[in-house]
Order: sequence, then structure tokens, then C-alpha cells
Amino acid sequence: MLYSFLKFALGYAIKNYFREIQLRNEDRIPLVGPVIFLPNHRSAFMDPIVVAAYLKRRVHFLARGESFKNPVVAKILNVLSVIPIYRKAFSPNEMHKNEEVFQYCFKLLEENGALVIFPEGVSQTKPMLMPLKTGSARIALGAEEKNDFKLGVTLVPVGINYTNPHHFQGKLFLNFGRPIAASDYMEAYRNDPFKAVQDLTNQVESELKRRTTLMNDNRWAELVEMTEKIVQSDPKRFGIGDNEAHVGWFMARKDILASVEYFKVKKPDLLQSLELRVQQYLALTDRLKLTQGILNPLYKKQIKTVNPVLLVLYFLFGLPLFVAGALLHLLPFLLSTALAKKIVQRPDFTGSVLLILGLILFTINGFTLTWLIFHYTGNGLFAGIFFFLLPTSGIFAFQYFSGLQRLRYDLRLQSIGKRKQGLAKKVYDERESLLQIFKKAHEEYLNNFRTVTTNISDSEV
Repeated sequence: MLYSFLKFALGYAIKNYFREIQLRNEDRIPLVGPVIFLPNHRSAFMDPIVVAAYLKRRVHFLARGESFKNPVVAKILNVLSVIPIYRKAFSPNEMHKNEEVFQYCFKLLEENGALVIFPEGVSQTKPMLMPLKTGSARIALGAEEKNDFKLGVTLVPVGINYTNPHHFQGKLFLNFGRPIAASDYMEAYRNDPFKAVQDLTNQVESELKRRTTLMNDNRWAELVEMTEKIVQSDPKRFGIGDNEAHVGWFMARKDILASVEYFKVKKPDLLQSLELRVQQYLALTDRLKLTQGILNPLYKKQIKTVNPVLLVLYFLFGLPLFVAGALLHLLPFLLSTALAKKIVQRPDFTGSVLLILGLILFTINGFTLTWLIFHYTGNGLFAGIFFFLLPTSGIFAFQYFSGLQRLRYDLRLQSIGKRKQGLAKKVYDERESLLQIFKKAHEEYLNNFRTVTTNISDSEV
């Protein structure tokens, strides 16, 4: 019961933490039978929360054994169906326990259970896929061997893609890969277990790479991030149609990453030149204190299409709602932010800690305010309506504030444009020039290494 309650609570928190959540290939999620889900690992314990929230079955997680050293934490993790796995680098004296862990996993799969294993073995914020450990393949093939390869274990790679897991109201895209039948490796395993395990691990890695937007080299991460914003400002120019909007940013980023990899080998001078221009552009926008507004990928497009009268009415009539929402949520927001800064010691834990602290503090805040409403009004119906509308008011306040920031930057740019027309024009011209440069490079990559189609095929995403 505790597992179900926490899954509901954390799922609710996830849906409010992210502005947009998209799932692809949900039909590939096995609803019955023994299965091992294999996600990439970008954001500590936010990743398991995200996966569990969108699986319609109970799952057991494998986690590093060091997390179980505290008896209180160990008890909580046991309730949450977390199984310890020990690593030689951190727990050399407890490695012998892994055999027992493997046997326990075999039993779970024999009982048609579901496991979640992060095959990278470590969480890290860099947009890269770490070399996969072979543990998941060994568990799958070991369970099959124990049951004469008649168990039916499948492995499902899960691509977890965030625009930024550490920023409130970002985007989340879950992309499920094709289920891989462990029994397909029966003959290979019987002939050479070591090679079969490695081959299965390689297949998982290949499928996982196709479901994620990750780099092979962190050297160009800043350039990729900037180029992604440019591409998103005009997706149709890069062949992303409206009918593919739900995976548009995902596919755009994959093309950017592939393009960078291509030019890193074929035209390194072009990349270095582009990187220099991007750095100069960033320095200029920073000098003008316009970085946030200029780099917002959709803002200028929104300003051009939104009726100014409607914009004024939105900010005018939305002001009371913003003030109310901000006042009602200011205390838990400031507390969760301040506590996260003190607690977090590793960058990959930032989003996870913010999510958990937010869930706890905003829940306490919500119940406290609702109790006060009921206490002073005596109206249970009114207090109930207030409780359910409270989260919406907080999200509106955040989006309203973000809109004010964007408007402030736009007005500042117009003001600078009047006083320093040459400098402001240089900002716009350089942005368009960078867009054209990358478009040309992107087309060259496509002409050499990818067939351009009007629809994004399932094999690509």
C-alpha cells in the first residue's frame, strides 16, 4: 500500500514539475511477464521516479549497495522495492552478496516480476551515455538458463530525455525501445556465455542510444546546447513538421548531435569557427544583459504573433492571480530552493532533491492553508476547492513571472535598439547568421549520412 501511495504522490509531483511530458512507443511496455527495463541515468533518483510513474505495474529497482548503510534509509528502500547491488570500487568486502542478489532477481523474474536496472551503473549530468555494465544481461540470461530458456524474459531500453531535469517546468520525453528477447541468445549463451552477455549488452546500448539525445564527446556540449535553441526557434527550416511536434525537439537535438560528430571528423575548423562565433555572441548578449530573452527559442516568434492588446489584457487581468499564487507558494518555493543548495553535493542530484523537497514542502503548505481556510470559514466545500486549485495557481504564478521576465528583456532590447541601434542590430544579425551557418552544415550532414524523409519513421525514434 505504501508503494502505491508513494507512486501516486511522486507521479503527481512529476506531472507538476515538468511543463510538458511526452511518451512514445507505450505499446512496447510489457504489461505481464518477466521484464527488465533499462533506462539511461541522467538525474540520480529522479530517473527511477519518472520510470515508475509511467509503468502500469509494480517494479523492483537495483541500486548501489552503499545507499543501504544507514539502517533507516535501508528500511525505506526495502519498502520501495529497491534491491542493493554491490560494486567493487565502493563495497569490496560485500561483493559476495551479489550472488544472493542475482538469485533474488531470478526468483522475481520467475514470478513474472519487473526489474528496473540502470545499466550505466552511475548517474551523471553530462549529455553522454557511459559504458554499460553487463549485470542486466547476466541476470536476464542467468534466469533463462536456470529455466531452460523457456521463461520469456524481455529487456526494454528506455530513453529518458530532459530539456533540463534541474529546472522547474522543463520538458520530459520518455522513449521506449523494442523489447529484446533474452531467449534469442540461447545458442550463443550455451556456446560462449561471456560473449553472449557482451553481445546482449551491446544490443541494449545500441537501442538505448537511438532513444536518447546524448553526446559521445562532452567537448562540444555548450555549442550543442546553443545550436539546439537556434533550431527550436525555426523547426520547419530543419524539416520538423507540425505533425511531429511531440518529438520535434528530440529529433532536432539528435540531428544536431550527429552533425557535430560528423563535422568533428570531417570539418573540425568549421566547428571551432562556429564555437568562437557562438562565444562572441553570448558575450555580446551578456554585455547587454539580454541573455535570457535573446536565447529563449520561442519568445520572438510569440511576440510577433500575439496581439499586443491580448498581451496587455493577459498581464493586466492575470496580475491578481499572479500575486495570490505567488504569496501562497512563496515560502515553500524559497525553502525548497535554499535547502536544495545546502543539501546537494553532486550536480546530478539537484533535480531529484528539488522534486522531493518540493513535494514535501508544497504538500505541507497546501494542507496548512486548506486547514486555515476551513478553520476560519467553516465551509468544507470551499476548502476542498481551494486545495485542488492551489497547485494550478502556483504553476500559473511561475509562468506569469517567466512571461514578465521575457517581456522585460524584449522591452530592454527595444530600448537599447533606440540608443545603440548598431549594437542591437548586430545581435539580431549574428543570431540569423548563426542559424544560416548551422542550417548549411546540417544539410551537408544530411546529404552525406541520412536520408531525408517527410515523416519521422519509427526506426529513427
